[in-house]
Amino acid sequence: MIWINPLKTIHGLFLFCSNITEVKFLNFDTSLINNITGVFQHCTSLTSVDVSNLNIKNVSYIHFMFDNCSSIKYIDLSNFDTSSTTEMNRMFQNCTSLTSINLSHFDTSKVGYMNHLFYNCKNLEYINLFNFTDNKKPTTQDMFTGIKKNAVICIDKNKAPSIYNLADNMPCVAISCRPDWKNVQYKLSETGDCIINCSSTINRYEYQGKCYDNCPDDTILYKNKCYLNHELCDSNCKTCYIEDNIPSSNCSSCHENKYLKNGNCVDNCENEYYYHNINDNVFYVL
Repeated sequence: MIWINPLKTIHGLFLFCSNITEVKFLNFDTSLINNITGVFQHCTSLTSVDVSNLNIKNVSYIHFMFDNCSSIKYIDLSNFDTSSTTEMNRMFQNCTSLTSINLSHFDTSKVGYMNHLFYNCKNLEYINLFNFTDNKKPTTQDMFTGIKKNAVICIDKNKAPSIYNLADNMPCVAISCRPDWKNVQYKLSETGDCIINCSSTINRYEYQGKCYDNCPDDTILYKNKCYLNHELCDSNCKTCYIEDNIPSSNCSSCHENKYLKNGNCVDNCENEYYYHNINDNVFYVL
């Protein structure tokens, strides 16, 4: 094969080269390249790739780049200048041996398509997207679908709110940019179900299997979890003071036709007591 410098495209260069195990780009002028779509697509035996000399400053299309590279375990893209990139659909789709990926330096300010970016990367447990932005409101269909259940994604809510929300809605996926991300992961029960552990993230609170920055309306914070009132209080109480054990029977107000007496709800005011209608504001003591 004769390659003429400077290269103008490497689109599909190694497409379906299923026996290749290692690729290195050395001493090639790639400054004029604008398309690297599917360059390693379906290289199912590829375990190592060196793209440190690959200049993609003018590249618009990088989708399908590593699609179905099912044997690759690590990819270093720290040299990639993605400031001109507009499409990155399915870039890592079906990279089933990939365990972590750091794209924190990626400039996505012009990217409009991120569909299936990490689709079916079933062993991917850490994704760093800290500098991702969604200024172009990119499509993100199935962007994280199929990643490891207890994966951790590092993403800035202010820079990329739509991608952040997409990740936040993934079952069992934690959002954290802590360096000790392995200690942030949610744990799985023996049945494979999620056991949410929001206490491992900073100022995040669990409610109904998800983590929140603040407890949703009509819920109460207790020991790093958000509860509906009836989950905290004995059924005899309308509201209650929170004790060490829940449900608490120390009532702070009562249901209709019940009367509060010394922390209990009673049917009638007993002798030597009279009914007094006080303000029904509730104060919870934690």
